[in-house]
Amino acid sequence: MSYTKLFYHLVWRTYSSEPSIPEWCKEEVQRHIHSLCINNKWILKQVNTHLDHVHALVQLPPSVSVSTVAQTLKSVSSQTFKGHKNFPLFKGWNTGYGAFTVSSWDVAKIRSYIKNQSEHHKNEDTRGELMRMLSEHEMDPNQYFDENW
Repeated sequence: MSYTKLFYHLVWRTYSSEPSIPEWCKEEVQRHIHSLCINNKWILKQVNTHLDHVHALVQLPPSVSVSTVAQTLKSVSSQTFKGHKNFPLFKGWNTGYGAFTVSSWDVAKIRSYIKNQSEHHKNEDTRGELMRMLSEHEMDPNQYFDENW
């Protein structure tokens, strides 16, 4: 018998990083992502949105690729919110996503981090946050960002 417990911290941005998720509608996005996870039998441990991006902590079975999950969450939610009256500025999601593995020992820490998005964005913009996350995971931020970001 195999034993697995695989957690991923996913992050994706709105198209052109535009602030198109109104504060008063972010729970609607979160509920939608939660429903998508339930329907696909993925365990959503935490989700939160900010004006221009989403963070989700998911637990996946080994038979499901993280790229499938990210693309499904992005494509289905994009179809739902493009043209939605509560999201007049939403044009979809930017290409790509961030996916970072999380140890079982760090799940509580990452859940807290995701839960407190609005608090830490008082001191750090989205670009800075993503650059820091890449650096923390020993990835070269310059490889992923250009002057048009």
